[in-house]
Amino acid sequence: ERALSRGAAIKNIELSLQIIWRSKSVNSSRIASSSEIFEGNKLKIMIMLQEIFDIYVRKPLYAQAVKMLKWFNQILRQYNRRLPIEVFTEADFSDVWKTFQSGTALFCLIYHLYGPNMIGEGHNVIRVDPMRVVNRPSNIIEYKSNVVYAFSLLKALKIEICWDPIDWIT
Repeated sequence: ERALSRGAAIKNIELSLQIIWRSKSVNSSRIASSSEIFEGNKLKIMIMLQEIFDIYVRKPLYAQAVKMLKWFNQILRQYNRRLPIEVFTEADFSDVWKTFQSGTALFCLIYHLYGPNMIGEGHNVIRVDPMRVVNRPSNIIEYKSNVVYAFSLLKALKIEICWDPIDWIT
């Protein structure tokens, strides 16, 4: 229910802030005060939202990332496409992108799980076909062709894609 007074609103905001403080790993300088939130201090609120995202979303994802990438690596090793060792020794994810950028490693994962079969249903039926992928693409046309094809496979599997092929490549 909407608070009737400033005092009641501040009290409601403070109750909400208690949830944030429970993580015990937030940077206190990045958390807005109840009065800053009440007054609509956009800069402090944006900084606080970034801190909340980092603590409650990004940090748990990174905690699972190495485990997931080990699974990817077990599959990709079979196709001579290992992930950089720094991913596992130093949790350095900076070069993971290079492995997936061309679309070939993404295709390898799909191929490994589904084989050379038809996937999808209705007008989204498509064959998982290794002959349609350039193993070591050397130009933007080959990169784009791989990514367009890998994305069409993901679409057939009903996996939502947040990028278009050019965004993915760049």
